Amino acid sequence: VAYQTYCAGCHGANGAGGSAGSIVDPYFLNMVSNQGLRTTVVVGRSDLGKPDWRSNVPGHPMSQQEIDDVVAWVAMHRQTAEVTAVTAKEGTQVVSPAAEMKLTK
Repeated sequence: VAYQTYCAGCHGANGAGGSAGSIVDPYFLNMVSNQGLRTTVVVGRSDLGKPDWRSNVPGHPMSQQEIDDVVAWVAMHRQTAEVTAVTAKEGTQVVSPAAEMKLTK
C-alpha cells in the first residue's frame, strides 16, 4: 500500500518505470544496500527530481512503517538480481545494457 501511495505515480505500479526510472532493475539492486534504499526513500534524490518524503505529503510524512514497507517491497525484487549474479558466476556472461553500450563504442 505504501509503495502505491508514494512511489507508483512515478515508478509505475510494478516499479519498472513510469515518469521516473525503474527501481526494480536487477543491476541497480545488485549495487544498492537496504540502507541505501532506505536513505533514498527518506531523503529523496534531488539530482533526479525524486521527492524528499520526510515532508512531501502535507501533514503526512512517511511513517517508519511505510518506509520499512517500501524498502521491503523494493528489496524483494533483489531475488531476480541474485539469480543473475549466480548465472554470471556459473560462467554465463551477463552484461548490463549500459555496460554493453560502453563495450560496443
